[in-house]
Amino acid sequence: MDFEYTIENNQVTITKYTGSSKDVTIPNEIEGLPVTTIAIYAFYSNKLTSINLPQNLTTIRQSAFRNNRLTSISLPQNCTTIGYFAFADNELTSISLPQNYTTIGNFAFHNNFLTSISLPQNCTTIGIFTFSNNKLTSIDLPQNCTTICQSAFARNKLTSISLPQNCTTIGQSAFWNNRLTSISLPQNCTTIGERAFMYNKLTSINLPQNITTIEKWTFANNKLTSIRLPQNLTTIGTHAFSFNKLTSISLPQNITTIEKYAFQTNRLTSISLPNKFRTNKQVTIIFNFSLKKLDNKNNKFIKPYLTKILEDHHVHHHFHDIIIDYMMILSSELIREAMEA
Repeated sequence: MDFEYTIENNQVTITKYTGSSKDVTIPNEIEGLPVTTIAIYAFYSNKLTSINLPQNLTTIRQSAFRNNRLTSISLPQNCTTIGYFAFADNELTSISLPQNYTTIGNFAFHNNFLTSISLPQNCTTIGIFTFSNNKLTSIDLPQNCTTICQSAFARNKLTSISLPQNCTTIGQSAFWNNRLTSISLPQNCTTIGERAFMYNKLTSINLPQNITTIEKWTFANNKLTSIRLPQNLTTIGTHAFSFNKLTSISLPQNITTIEKYAFQTNRLTSISLPNKFRTNKQVTIIFNFSLKKLDNKNNKFIKPYLTKILEDHHVHHHFHDIIIDYMMILSSELIREAMEA
C-alpha cells in the first residue's frame, strides 16, 4: 500500500503518500474501515496530476494536496471541511464542490488556473484568499452567500460580478486587481473593506444606502466618471477614490470626514458640499487644486477660510510649484471653528 495512515474511532486518516504514481486513487476503506480524513501535508509536493477521493471523505486538512500538478478535482458530497491551502499551488482548471458545503477555507484554491466556478447554494462564506491568483473570468455566487472575505477573488480576470442580495460584507481587497467594468452591489451590504475594488476598470458605482464608511483605497485606480454616494455616508477614507476620472461629486448631508487624498488625481471641476458639515472630532477636508466650482450656498465660511489657510501656508503665491492633481488638506481646527461659529 502506498499510504501511511492512522486509525482512531474506527475511522482512517491518511497521513502520508509513499508511492511514486502521479495518478492516485485513495480507497474508500482500509482494513475494512472508512477513510474519512486526509492529514496535513499528506500529499504535499508529489507532482500529482490526478486524484480520486474516497466517498467517505469528510475532512481535508491544511496543505493536504498543495503544490502538485492537479488539473481537476471532484470533492465527495460528504466532505464538509477543506483546510488552509488544501489545493493551493496546483494547475486546477475545474473543481466540483459538494452541495452541502457552507464555508470555503482560507487559501483553499489559491494560485491555480481556474477560469470559472459555480459555488454550492448552501455556501455562506468564502474565506481569505480562497480563489486569489487564478484566471477567473466569471463566478456564480449563491444567494445564501453573506460574506466574501479578504482577497477572496483578488488577482483574477473578472469583468463583471453580481453579488447576491444577502451579501452584507465584502472584505479587504476582495476583488483587488481584476478587470471589473461593472458591479451590482446589494442593498443589504453594510461593509466594504479597504482596497476591495482597487485596480479594476469600473466607470460608475452606485453604493448601497447602508454604507456609512468608504475605507481607504476602496475604489482607487479605476476609471470612474460618476459615483452615487449613499445618504448615510459619514466617512470617506484616504485615497478612497484616487486615480479615477471624476469631474464632479455631490457629498451627502451626513458626511463628517473626508480623509487626505480621498480624491487625488481626478478631473474634479465641482464639488457639492452638504448644508451642515459638523463633527465633534477633528475634520479634514481635501480638495484638488483643479477645482473650479464649490457648491455650498449655506456654508459661506469655506471660501474665506480656504483663503486664510492658503495665506497661512504661503501657498496662494506659488501655484506654479504645485502639481495640479495633488490634494490640499485644510486645517481641521479652522474648519471646525467656522462650523461652530
